[in-house]
Amino acid sequence: MLSAIRTMYTTWLLAIWCGCVAAWVLVDRRGVAMCVFGWLRCGDRGTGGSLWLEPMPVARIAMIWLAGVVLLAALGWVEARRRKADVPLAGRAPRIRTVALVGVAGTLAAAHLLLLAPVWDTVPCGETIRINSALAYPLNCDSGQFLELAHDPGMVLDTGNTRQSRPGYVFLSAAATAVVGPVASAVGLDRAYGSDDSAYVPLVLINLLIAAATLALFCWLLRRLGVSWVVVGLTGTSLMVNDVTKAYYWSPHQQMFALFVPVVAIAVGAWLLTRQPSPRQLAVLGLSLGLSMLVYGSFIVPLAVAGLLMGYAALRRAPVPTTVTLPRQRRHAPSEVSAPALVASGQAGTAAVPQPAGAAGTPDAATTPRESTGGGTVPWPRRLPRLAGRLAVLGAVAAAPSLAWIAVCVAVAGSYYNHETVVYHEFVWLPEALREGGAAFAQAVADATAETSQQLIEVGWPWAGALGLLVAAAVVTGVRLVPPAGAGPDAPVQRAALLATAVTGAVTVLFLFGMGFWAYRITYNIVPVLLVALAWVATKVAAGSTAARWAVHVALGAATVAWVAFQVLSHGPYS
Repeated sequence: MLSAIRTMYTTWLLAIWCGCVAAWVLVDRRGVAMCVFGWLRCGDRGTGGSLWLEPMPVARIAMIWLAGVVLLAALGWVEARRRKADVPLAGRAPRIRTVALVGVAGTLAAAHLLLLAPVWDTVPCGETIRINSALAYPLNCDSGQFLELAHDPGMVLDTGNTRQSRPGYVFLSAAATAVVGPVASAVGLDRAYGSDDSAYVPLVLINLLIAAATLALFCWLLRRLGVSWVVVGLTGTSLMVNDVTKAYYWSPHQQMFALFVPVVAIAVGAWLLTRQPSPRQLAVLGLSLGLSMLVYGSFIVPLAVAGLLMGYAALRRAPVPTTVTLPRQRRHAPSEVSAPALVASGQAGTAAVPQPAGAAGTPDAATTPRESTGGGTVPWPRRLPRLAGRLAVLGAVAAAPSLAWIAVCVAVAGSYYNHETVVYHEFVWLPEALREGGAAFAQAVADATAETSQQLIEVGWPWAGALGLLVAAAVVTGVRLVPPAGAGPDAPVQRAALLATAVTGAVTVLFLFGMGFWAYRITYNIVPVLLVALAWVATKVAAGSTAARWAVHVALGAATVAWVAFQVLSHGPYS
């Protein structure tokens, strides 16, 4: 009975609903108003046109909570009496050229569409650049420093330089300026977009390339899961047209990474769960993430996701490896599953039936280090040394670039300066509060929890709400959202990606909490995670019947059109 309740979707919806209401109460107790339409869109508080969600009595919140509980209880009653049916989705491996083309075309279309949005003559933390009477964009107040560093990257070693902790972006922008800048200036491209700085076009090009890579990876990931192109296009539109892209497409800055990092984390996590990477591959992954952290610090999120999922895969019941010489095979087709994929699918620990190398469901030379799997299991304590060694390889290689850069700063500048920890106390606020005593620490944690909750509610409610409605639709129609283990050749990949999405969401929330510095644009890290989940659930519900497919596509299409219209027609946000 308890097991059945635990696996009901309504149980999870109820837990999430209670958590959201608890977060709302925390925010309300601080007397903080929330703007659920994006920063600067709610007007002046206290005026007749104010759109702020003002604090309300706890009793009213309790009534709203109770109404939600009653609705979910009714939904649970329906779910308990309806048998779930799994509709398998066939994953597709799209061509890299196809998703790259979609990424570039989608980014360029979205970026130029948002130039039509109205911009105030005076914007906070920036200035308005008008290309002509119809097109304009806000130039962020930090952009000037990024442009200056692109011309003189050596300044990053100056004592107290605010970008000293992110030298990778500085050197990347300097290289782009040296290569692209003269060409862009010669053809007048910078002047066409309202700038006279030769570094402007190269830095905006970096923004656009990051956005294109985000959309391409997002499309590739969803198509591998079997999500239809219709749903991919609609959710991808929200990924490219939103408050972050509106403020930063045309402003030299690093905020595009806020959308890129979560998608990378999901892809890395799914890859680790469905492959058995060698130490060399782990070292390459660690080095890639370590160098990326010198560009944007949030790349520590994919690193944390990788470590957690490596531990999860290793500590589950795993087959005893039996060394068997296997002939070299071509890389397996998308429908074939490697042995580590069984760990993600929950089939690990079952006795393996010998099959020809390269057969579906068996490892081949492209996925395992010349090993096949035999029967039996290894007790988990005996797996710890190997897990510790693999985590050490990943962590040590990832930390090496940052440690090397710190050593360079100390040797050249005499010190290393991290603006985020010195000024904003990111992550160090926890030990600082602990040193002040238990009461101060408890208050700091409570404040951070309330701030994080407020930002997550303000940023994530449209997609979280849509996701909740789609899960409710799945309950009513009897659709099973998570494919059962062994449901088909694509099930292990799908289960791995769903687990990676959930872990990425949890790590992102903890990361935002640990930062202790809250900004609307930074909290957008959670949006790609919600969009991946939304796309998956929408496709599963739509696969149930023709009527369901039309209903989902029409509803999702109407919501996307309304969202794009809102972004194009509304002022703000500008930073």
